[in-house]
Amino acid sequence: MGVVALWLFHRATSREDELAQAKQDLADLQNELSSSRVQLAEQTKRIADFDATLQAEVQALQSLMGDECEALRSQCTEAQRQHEGTVLALQQREAELAEARAAAIEAATLRSQCTEAQRQHDGTMLALQQREAELVEARAAAVEAAKRDDLAAAKAAAAAREAEVAVAAAVKSETQLEWMREKLAAACSDARVAEELKTAQKEEWAKERRALEAAESAVRAELQEARTRLVEAARRLEEQQASAKAKAKELKNELRLLESAEAARMEARRENSAREVKHVLDSIGKPYKMLRLQLDCTAAEVREAHRRLLLHVHPDKCGANANEPVWAQANKASTVMKDAHDLLLRRLETQGSTGARGA
Repeated sequence: MGVVALWLFHRATSREDELAQAKQDLADLQNELSSSRVQLAEQTKRIADFDATLQAEVQALQSLMGDECEALRSQCTEAQRQHEGTVLALQQREAELAEARAAAIEAATLRSQCTEAQRQHDGTMLALQQREAELVEARAAAVEAAKRDDLAAAKAAAAAREAEVAVAAAVKSETQLEWMREKLAAACSDARVAEELKTAQKEEWAKERRALEAAESAVRAELQEARTRLVEAARRLEEQQASAKAKAKELKNELRLLESAEAARMEARRENSAREVKHVLDSIGKPYKMLRLQLDCTAAEVREAHRRLLLHVHPDKCGANANEPVWAQANKASTVMKDAHDLLLRRLETQGSTGARGA
């Protein structure tokens, strides 16, 4: 009998150690699950904050790009307006240049006419010189004829008079030639002024063209810089989105692991509760074995053993639903265990009262 009791005691101690280890494992799993839930909540909050920050950065970037595009659009509009003004000025100056060219052509025509007039004047002067010589000879002959009262000399004098008339005509031609020279000088002066104006306009056009090209180069550089910033911002946004997706995937994996761990914990709890329910139902009529107590246990030990075992056997603690057979078995085991608990307490009270009367 003592060997059987010792064997039962060792078996009960071993089961108590297994139960304590199972309780410790369960507590560790619960702590790990709580920690994982806290980490999941923190990571979810971090992802929400990261998404909010990312959305704010995207909105700020879009606003910045909108402002830059509006500024560039304004600059392009201003450059277009300046270009149209420059084109209008160029057209006006081309008209002025055409007028200057017409004036230069007229001056060239006048120069040609003046040259021709000079050539004719030279011929006229040569003819006048010859006629003057003849006139001198005629006057001398007229003087001689006057002395002789010669009729032929009178005719010669008349011819000389005609020569004087021709000389007067030559003088008039000289005056016209001088007027043409003055007109040619004025035309040449106008041509020089037009040429100087043309040169100045060309220099001014070249200066404006260089300024316009510099402005266009600056606008192109700003556009290129804006495009570069936009590409860089898009690249950063893609990287942040990829990082966010990776973090979300990691969180989903962690959540699946936590769900798996929770399912494993619940399954272990179910199995443990099933073992304890089976132990209680197999120990009906054996209250000490049922509560894993020794024969000399106290009332406090009975209550503590009942409380510990009730954590696994009670229907609300076994992890089963009311419509499952396990729940019914657990309810029955809980009732049986309550009866065993009450029976042991009554026995202990009876033993205590008997010992007191014996004393």
